[in-house]
Amino acid sequence: MSVYETNITNPKKQLEFYKDLSEQLQKENQVLKKQLEYLRSGEYLNQLKFERNMLQDVVDKMEVSKEDKDFIDMIHRNTELLEENKKYKEVIDKLNTNWKELEKYIDNSKLILNNPNILQFYLIQKEILKEVK
Repeated sequence: MSVYETNITNPKKQLEFYKDLSEQLQKENQVLKKQLEYLRSGEYLNQLKFERNMLQDVVDKMEVSKEDKDFIDMIHRNTELLEENKKYKEVIDKLNTNWKELEKYIDNSKLILNNPNILQFYLIQKEILKEVK
C-alpha cells in the first residue's frame, strides 16, 4: 500500500483524506518551487562564491575582514529571523485551525437558530440538563 492509498471505506472520509493530502502536496510543491527559483536565480551561486572568498581570505591573511564579519552577523540575524518567522507561522496555523472550528460552530448555531424544530429541541434539552444538575 503506497503512502497515498488509504483503507478508509467511508466515501466522505476518503474525500476529506484526499483533499487534505492534495493541500499538503500543494504546500510542499510551493516550497520546492521557491527553492528551485532560488537555485536558478544565481543567488545561491553568488553566496557560495562569497563564502569561498571569505574562507580564502581567512586562510591567506589569517584574519576576517570587516565585510566578512558584517556578512556573518547578517547571516546570524537572518537565521534568527527565519526561526522566529517559523514560530509565528506555527501560531498562525493553529489560529487558522481554531478559526475553522469556530466557523463550524457558528454554522451549527445558525442552523439551530434558523430551524424552529431544532431550536425547540435544543431549548428542551437545555432545560433538562439544568434540572439534572
